[in-house]
Amino acid sequence: MAAVAVVAVVVGVVLAVTGGSGHKQDHHSDRVAVTRERIGGGGEGPSAARGSGGISGGTRAGGGRASAPRGDVAAASDYFGISKAKLRKELDSGRSLAALAASSPGHSALGLVEAIMRPRVSRIEAQVAAKRLSQAEAQRMIQRIRKRVQTRLARSTTYEPTAAVAERYLGLSATELRSRLHGGRTLGQLADGTAGRSATGLIAAVMAVRVAELVHGAGASSEARLRHETGLLKALEARVKQEVREGGPALALTLAQP
Repeated sequence: MAAVAVVAVVVGVVLAVTGGSGHKQDHHSDRVAVTRERIGGGGEGPSAARGSGGISGGTRAGGGRASAPRGDVAAASDYFGISKAKLRKELDSGRSLAALAASSPGHSALGLVEAIMRPRVSRIEAQVAAKRLSQAEAQRMIQRIRKRVQTRLARSTTYEPTAAVAERYLGLSATELRSRLHGGRTLGQLADGTAGRSATGLIAAVMAVRVAELVHGAGASSEARLRHETGLLKALEARVKQEVREGGPALALTLAQP
């Protein structure tokens, strides 16, 4: 069992960094690029997965409060023109960063994404200028980081881990779910093998929770705008599909639970 957990951690980290690509050469160059971006202070990568939710919800399977990375909070504080303390108080009410942006006059979720991405893109462009990264590597890296940022902005402090949604959808306890995942199956395979359930149904169940988190605390007009934020919704769906069908580093954390 311990061996399976170790293997899952390794596989999960590779999946998260590479985005599930099947090309070995691209895997290598992308891992190098992501490492460089993390050194630059982007707050991305496996170290962020433990606190940013994923299937295990952070520090424990089936639960745990999600919090925005310091880099996101600092950028959002500058974007909104308010102190970090005031921003964190707003977030503690359960609203997502995206909901705050959509509800703030003169601001938007898309504008906040760009504010958070700006320093990251600048660092990546500097790497390209120094010929440490190719333009193609840089573009792949920017796209991947943007998706992670969009996913984080949609998450509120009331975040419900994917594992908890799966337990409810499949009618399993946390212990039962963890035991079945230790057998090497994915959440999608468990769902497809359960009478009256399916991977597609589980993805829909998790997405319903994620969208509810996204719009929580937003006014009627700002909620309507958020429900039409194609980039945010696509990023959320891509993350949920990966968790259900492939797993990832957060899934490895679930497997590693005693």
